[in-house]
Amino acid sequence: MTERGHDEIGTTDLRRAFAAYDTGHDGWVLVDRHALQGVVRDNVRVISLHHDPQPQDTMPSLEDRLDALRDQAGRVQVQANMARVQANMAALQADSGVRLQLEETLEQLRWNQRMSALQEFARESEPAAFAGAHDAIAVVVDADYKMVAHASGDRQPGDRSCLDVLKRLLPAYHVAEIPSGCMSMNTDPQRRVLLYWGQLANR
Repeated sequence: MTERGHDEIGTTDLRRAFAAYDTGHDGWVLVDRHALQGVVRDNVRVISLHHDPQPQDTMPSLEDRLDALRDQAGRVQVQANMARVQANMAALQADSGVRLQLEETLEQLRWNQRMSALQEFARESEPAAFAGAHDAIAVVVDADYKMVAHASGDRQPGDRSCLDVLKRLLPAYHVAEIPSGCMSMNTDPQRRVLLYWGQLANR
């Protein structure tokens, strides 16, 4: 509605009444005053305007835009934090893999050193076996791989396992005292003499 008397109605008037008015899409018509008699004053003109909704009609306000920017910035920060966490986890997993590999390598080195020490001990403690007198050496070590007992003898056809040889050559040590079982290995390049050894549970 406008109170400009009988002046011609222009685009400025229409946009003053309806800011979204678009001359390229919208149409308008002046409502007959006789139809509005008693409803509005005689000097008031009523316009009926047809407007097709446009994207700009629903454009967010400045505050809405600021809120959207804050939300976007928050999401970007969260994604950046997640990326950093994932990178840190990947680095930790890689470090853990390297650390595990090093620990396994060190444990293998320790094992090899223990086996070498057992072989050396067998050669020093049972020279007769290496001179051809016997073909089996039995050794018992404690939990720290320190020598407890040793003996040499011959393998028998009735020996079904490493423990059979160990118990026969060192009868003082019952199988229950060696929970980890028994192992055997060669002690000379000719593979004539086998070393049978077991480890006690108690330190």
